[in-house]
Amino acid sequence: KQSPNSSFYKTISAFANTKDGMILLGVEKNRLTDVSLNEMPQVILEKLELMTDGKLRNGAFLLFGKNPQKYFTNLCVRIGRLKTETTIIDDKWAKGNLFEQFEQTLTILKQHISVRYEIKGIEREDIWDYPIPALREAMLNALIHRDYFNIANFITIKVYDDHIWFFNPGGLPEGITVEQLKRPHQSYLRNPLIAKVFRNYALDKPK
Repeated sequence: KQSPNSSFYKTISAFANTKDGMILLGVEKNRLTDVSLNEMPQVILEKLELMTDGKLRNGAFLLFGKNPQKYFTNLCVRIGRLKTETTIIDDKWAKGNLFEQFEQTLTILKQHISVRYEIKGIEREDIWDYPIPALREAMLNALIHRDYFNIANFITIKVYDDHIWFFNPGGLPEGITVEQLKRPHQSYLRNPLIAKVFRNYALDKPK
């Protein structure tokens, strides 16, 4: 947590109130019904539960901070296109705050999967090898459920000819086994505030 006068707060406030800010997107899409952009950044962050008693919570910096890799080097996503484990065609990184990583990753993934087109009437429909909503959901889950206290690793995505592999730093929730995950089980959010902002306020419908 940082004080409102710190550089963290200034960069977060600046990002959140620009045309590129995700808070603005949430308001325009009527997902932030209790927030007005005429309000002070501190008030907005408090309503999002990203600031408490005048101090920023870690989620605020992760979601809206400018260049968080300056402080956490491995807070990023690595996307590789591979033929085999030893034949690498492309290797890229998505950096910035979590929203920026989300959009950058989807852009890179689209560069490595095939798309065909179908004409329906006067409209053209894109048919991707992998449904874009499924890729968005997989990436969203990786960001929401990552262990952000594990600073030694980063999210890794490997695109092969016939499948896509996601690796997310962080173990299973306490008391949950792999076998239990295959059956109905209680949902567990590692980062509930990040999940709330991502799912309810900021994300647009898939294109």
